[in-house]
Amino acid sequence: MRYELPMTANEQPSILICDDSIEEIRVLVAMLRNAKYRLIIATNGQEAVNRAGLLKPDLILMDIRMPGMDGFTACRLLKAHVDTKDIPLIFLTAANDSTDRLTGLRLGAVDYVVKPACEEEVLLRIAIHIKGSKREDTTHFEPEGHMRHTSAIVQACIRILEEDLSQSPSTQDLARRLGCTRKFLSNAFKEVFDSTVYEWLRERRMHEARRMLVETNIPVQDISEYLGFSSGSNFTTAFRSRFGMPPREFRKSSRPDLVGETDDLVELDS
Repeated sequence: MRYELPMTANEQPSILICDDSIEEIRVLVAMLRNAKYRLIIATNGQEAVNRAGLLKPDLILMDIRMPGMDGFTACRLLKAHVDTKDIPLIFLTAANDSTDRLTGLRLGAVDYVVKPACEEEVLLRIAIHIKGSKREDTTHFEPEGHMRHTSAIVQACIRILEEDLSQSPSTQDLARRLGCTRKFLSNAFKEVFDSTVYEWLRERRMHEARRMLVETNIPVQDISEYLGFSSGSNFTTAFRSRFGMPPREFRKSSRPDLVGETDDLVELDS
């Protein structure tokens, strides 16, 4: 899925890439051109400051460790100048020390992404910050663009949740990983699914439980643990509430070949 703003060809957002590694620049150029961004290239901090002041990009991707002027110094200069102080700057760097992260954010960066970074995450964060910047200059967004952005956030969240259905990360943690606010994430799920994040997750777990009961021979107790239920009885109660019968009974009704199956899960009647 591409994360791009709904703009005409003449309004395509521009991104200034600042990195001293030609190979890293090539990777970013391929990624961002595919997402229809216009690109400006700088190989050190001084070039980035000069080109940002002249060309006014919509966003800056800045490395930190560079010869000559490093990314931190360039960020200070950009944020000190009236013509460039409001351009969102994302540090995209291999520097993973917490001190570097805090320094970058204190200098005014809107985000800090550590290399190697997932392409989808980088594109999503870029789209979020460009949109946030554009919001200050416009009175409204096109409905199609809003829905595209909302859907992108929701789909990215779903991918995180489906990586491990047994986990229930907080909405705050999910929002942090997605680069949005908790309120925005909650509203996005309400808009797309008319449910909360956890209502969606509960329904997803139930459908996965049903699939596993029909398609596999995995014991019910193991399915319960795989899906993150605190006990087999809690799983049974949830499954019966959703599908009208306990999981073992559902499996037997769906799989006549397993009529003789024994299972150590104690299923509650209430």
